Amino acid sequence: MDGLISELRCVGPSPTKRGGSADKRYAMKSLFVIALPALLVSVALAAREGSLQAHEWGTFTSFQDERGRAVRGINVDDEPVPLFVHRIAGQLLFDPRVVPSLVQGAPRAHPHVTMRLETPVLYFHLPEGGDEPMELDVSVAFVGGWLTEFFPKGQAVAPGLRVEGGTADTLFGPLLNDAISTLSWNGLRVGAEVTPPVTEAPVWLAPRKVDAADILATSGEGERFLFYRGVAHREAPVRIVREPSGELLHLSAQAEALDEVGFINVESQWLVDIRDDGTAAFHSLPPWVGGEQGGGIVTAASFAEEEYSAARKEALKAEMYDALHAAGLCKDEATAMLRTWELSYFDSPGLRYFFIAPRTWVDHVLPLEISVDAEVERVMMGRIELVTPRQRQILDAISAGKQNLSKDLVALDGVPVAYQPSLPGYSLFVELGRFRHALLLDQQRRNPSEQLARFLEAYGIRYYALPAAP
Repeated sequence: MDGLISELRCVGPSPTKRGGSADKRYAMKSLFVIALPALLVSVALAAREGSLQAHEWGTFTSFQDERGRAVRGINVDDEPVPLFVHRIAGQLLFDPRVVPSLVQGAPRAHPHVTMRLETPVLYFHLPEGGDEPMELDVSVAFVGGWLTEFFPKGQAVAPGLRVEGGTADTLFGPLLNDAISTLSWNGLRVGAEVTPPVTEAPVWLAPRKVDAADILATSGEGERFLFYRGVAHREAPVRIVREPSGELLHLSAQAEALDEVGFINVESQWLVDIRDDGTAAFHSLPPWVGGEQGGGIVTAASFAEEEYSAARKEALKAEMYDALHAAGLCKDEATAMLRTWELSYFDSPGLRYFFIAPRTWVDHVLPLEISVDAEVERVMMGRIELVTPRQRQILDAISAGKQNLSKDLVALDGVPVAYQPSLPGYSLFVELGRFRHALLLDQQRRNPSEQLARFLEAYGIRYYALPAAP
C-alpha cells in the first residue's frame, strides 16, 4: 500500500494539498487503510485537479564516542561542492582568500560544530497539465546552526558572523545551540527554461538526474533543484552508548530531542561497518520509540567474519532505496540521493549508524516554508559515525608516544602498518578514518598528552581560533 501511494505521488499530483504536517500525513495513511476504493477515486480526482509537490532529501551527520558524546570540529575532510555555489562568508563580503580555509562553508575544525547538514536538495513537481511556470518563495531556517552554502543565490542570515572593520575577512564567532540561521529565495519561477551551471562534479550531477521541474531564480541562475547545507552545534536525535565490554550498543533518544519534540520514533535504521577492502556488513534494526519514560534498543556492536562481503553492500543499498521510496521520495530521487553519497555512505571505511530522521524532529530543526499550497515530503537520513575500538587503540598509542615520530613502522593488535617516511605516523593517521582531524583534537581535549600535542603540531591540526568579542 505504501509503495502504491508513494508511486502515485511521484507520477501525478498528490491526493490532497497540505503544507508538510506530519499529523495530516498520518491521518491520511489511516484513511487509506480503511477504504482502498475511496483512495483510488480520490487519487483520480486529485490527478485532474492538480497540486504542486515538493520533495526534499538530505543528511544530518554526527560523530559520537563510546559514551554517546558528540565529537566537535567535524567540518573537516569534506567533499567540496562546485565553486559556483554561494557561501554565507562570500555574501557578507567576498574574499577568495577565505574560501580555501572553509570546509562546508565554515572554518575548518570550528570547535562548536557537532553536526553537518549535508546536501539537502529540494525538488518541485508541477501539477499534471500545468504548462505555465509557477512563481513562489521558499524559506528555510536551521535551529542551532548556520546555513553556509546554497544555490541558486538567496538571502542568508547567520548570527555570529561579522566582517572585521575595513577588511574583507569574515569572522565566524561562537556557534550556539540557540542560534537560528535563515535562508530565503524569493520570486522563484518553477517550470521555467534554465541553463544549469556547467560542472563535472559527481556530487552535483547525481541530484540533477531527477525528473523534476527546473527552477529559475531572480539572479538568473537556474537548476533542477534548490541546494543548501550547513553546520550546527546540535546533538543527533539518537544517542549511542557502547557497553564497557564493547560488545553491545545501547540506542536511545537524545535528551535535547525529547525537550524539543517530546519523543523520537525511528522506523528504518541500519548499523553498518565498511572495511578498507570494500566489503561491508550490516544489521537492519527493528523500529523503536524513545521518550521521557525510556525506550530504545540494544544491538551487537560488531559483526561475524562471515557477514562481510561486497554483496552485503549492494543489499544495504537496496534496503535503503526501498526505505527512502516508501518514506515519500520518487524512485529517481531515492537513486539520486544514494548515488550522491556513494563515497561517504558505502565506500569510506568505518562503523556508522543510519536512520531515517523522524519528520517531527526534521520540521523542528529545519523548518521549511513554501509560499503556495504544496504536498511536501521531507526524507532526511541521519548518519552517526561511531568511534571504534581500533580507532581508540591508535589514539592511545599516539598519545603514549609508542609510534616513532620520525618513521611509521609499527603493528597494533597484530595488524601491520605500512612504512611511510614522509610524515610522522602517517599510516596511523590515515587509518583513523574520514573524521581523523576531529578525532585527534577530541582526544587531546579530553586526555591531553605532550606526545599527541607534538603529533598535532607536525600535521598542523588545530581547532579554529574563535575571534575576540567586538
